[in-house]
Amino acid sequence: MRAEQSYRSILVRRDLHGKLKALAAFNDVKIQELASEILEKALQDQNSIKMIIKRLKI
Repeated sequence: MRAEQSYRSILVRRDLHGKLKALAAFNDVKIQELASEILEKALQDQNSIKMIIKRLKI
């Protein structure tokens, strides 16, 4: 199994999980693949990530 196909569990808020699940079902894709692509895209924006981390530390 390739690294990008190896999934690990993470905990997300119930409301976010529901939205991901609905989007995945509506678009006929696997929730794991959708979540991975969304996270990959979000992590490309380093400035946003730094601001989120700073906000969470407060």
